[in-house]
Amino acid sequence: MHQALTRTLVGAGVVVALLAGAVPAAQAHTPHVPGCTVTKAERAEIRDQVRTLRGDLRGDRLTATERAALHRAVREMYTAARDAKMTGQARRAKRAEFVALAHRLGLAATAEERTAIRTEMRAIALELKQARLTPAERREIRKAVRDLHRTLRTHLTRAERRQVHAEVRALLAGLACRVSG
Repeated sequence: MHQALTRTLVGAGVVVALLAGAVPAAQAHTPHVPGCTVTKAERAEIRDQVRTLRGDLRGDRLTATERAALHRAVREMYTAARDAKMTGQARRAKRAEFVALAHRLGLAATAEERTAIRTEMRAIALELKQARLTPAERREIRKAVRDLHRTLRTHLTRAERRQVHAEVRALLAGLACRVSG
C-alpha cells in the first residue's frame, strides 16, 4: 500500500506542481479563480487523484467478495483445527452412537445393562470432549485471524495522513480553476 501511496503522491505532485503557480494561496477558496484554467482531462485526473487519496485516508475496505473469502478462510481455519483432532464425520458418528445408547438406556431391563450403557456413554462423551479445541488452541486461531485482518487492512501513519491531507488540499485548489475548452 505504501508503494501505491507513493506512486499516487508522486502523480498528484505533478498536478500540484502545475497548479502551484496558477493558484495563489489566498484565492484557493474562491469558486473560480481568475487567470487559472485547467482542461477537462486535467480536471478529471485531479478528481480521480482526490478520490484515490481519500480512499487511502479511509483505509482499505474489503469488497463483499473479499469479505466472503475472508470468512471462508476463517471458517476453514477452525474446521482444520477441529478435524485435526477428530473429523466431522467421526464426530457425527459418535453423536449418533451416543443418541442410540441413550435410547437403549431407556429400554434396558436390568441394572447391569444400564450401568454398562452409562459407562459406554461416558466414554463417548469423554472422546467428544477431548476432540474439542482447548482454550489455548482457540486463542491461537483467534490470533491468526487477527493477524490476517491486520494484513488485509493497512492504515496510514500520522505523518502519511498529514502528507495525504496536504496533497488533497492542493488538488482541491486546482478544482477551483476555470475549465478551458
